[in-house]
Amino acid sequence: MSDRPFSWDDPFGPPAPAPPPGSPQQGWPNHPPAPNPPPAPSWGAAPTQPIPTQPGWAQQPPPAQQTWGAPPPQPQSGWTAPPQPQRAAQPHYAAQQHPAPQWGQPAQPMQPWGAYAQPAPPWGPPAAPKKSHRRLLTTVLVAVLVIGLGVGGVVGYNALYGYQNDSYAVPAVDPDPQPVPEPSRPQVEEWRTAHALYSERVPNPVRCDRLPSVDARTSSARELEGYYNELMGCEMRVWDKVLQGSGDFHAVRPSVTVYSDQVTTPCGTRNGGNAFYCMRDQQIYIALDFIRDFGDIRASNVVIAHEFGHAVQGRAGILSASNRVLENTAQNDPAGYVEYRRRELQADCFAGLFLNATAKSMKLEEADLAVYYETWRSGGSTREDKNTHGTPESRHYWGQLGLSTDEIGKCNTWAAGEEQLK
Repeated sequence: MSDRPFSWDDPFGPPAPAPPPGSPQQGWPNHPPAPNPPPAPSWGAAPTQPIPTQPGWAQQPPPAQQTWGAPPPQPQSGWTAPPQPQRAAQPHYAAQQHPAPQWGQPAQPMQPWGAYAQPAPPWGPPAAPKKSHRRLLTTVLVAVLVIGLGVGGVVGYNALYGYQNDSYAVPAVDPDPQPVPEPSRPQVEEWRTAHALYSERVPNPVRCDRLPSVDARTSSARELEGYYNELMGCEMRVWDKVLQGSGDFHAVRPSVTVYSDQVTTPCGTRNGGNAFYCMRDQQIYIALDFIRDFGDIRASNVVIAHEFGHAVQGRAGILSASNRVLENTAQNDPAGYVEYRRRELQADCFAGLFLNATAKSMKLEEADLAVYYETWRSGGSTREDKNTHGTPESRHYWGQLGLSTDEIGKCNTWAAGEEQLK
């Protein structure tokens, strides 16, 4: 596997000659390092504790004022492909106890989060059923409930009731969708910080069992496109009704283009080693060499789910509202970096919500969870990515938070303090 760096891109791509809303910003000075943090927050709870920055970030003096909407330099690489995981291997982090996820088999001791110890899940271990002389039917129902909680927590319990949204008619790919919603002046704050979407829950479990068999190392670009485009149908089954329930919004099914060396889109021309959502045509693009170097289709599922997370933000108007803020923020203002990280880390959390919702159908196990964590932690590995996307610890945290819940409000990064957004 190549160890060269990668860029897991922002939703907008290089700017047009006239800077439109949402152009990416790169290369600004970093924040100074945060003080030593207390332990990380509990699995499944909203962030309440700081996440560390990386040491050695020097704050540079700001240049002359310039708005975030000004054309930035060409983005540089920022993602490093994680070490190729073995299906049964544990991730290579400092030894800690990892909480049981809300799906699959009971969690074994794992090693996430580096120096952060994770407490047990909030629901706790299932209690052993007491002996009684009740009728056999009652005994069987109790046993089923205990088993469901043991193997998957809340999601395992929900799985007893069958798949949700099975009657949803997945729409065809929309190559020319309506423009994303634009906020009024009062909605700029509301859509970012208190969107009606945050009061919704994603359906769980959701069926996603028609994916063709592919290999990240050997399948052709066309075969991989078929796989990802089928995955977009699963994303629509999770997100469309949720968006409709939060107001005058709806999801758009994007196409996924797998390109070889270079691709030209309404967001500009991109080279290999990238994956991005282009807000101008609302489609998703991923480079073939990016998939090959990760070498595991499960890792690319995390990347694609992150990009669809941006699509959800776009169709909810969250990205447009965020753009308005950045347009009025000085280029070197640290608040601009924080705003950028809020939406990138939210996309990681939205990815976790989707992967959790489809885990039962996709028959995910602990080895899959380890791949997800390594993929998130492979982000934020460069100084540039730390500025705009967050540190590996932050990306891991918000992705894991999404995996632990079906509550969209827990992914409201605009309700989190800056110490949770390093």
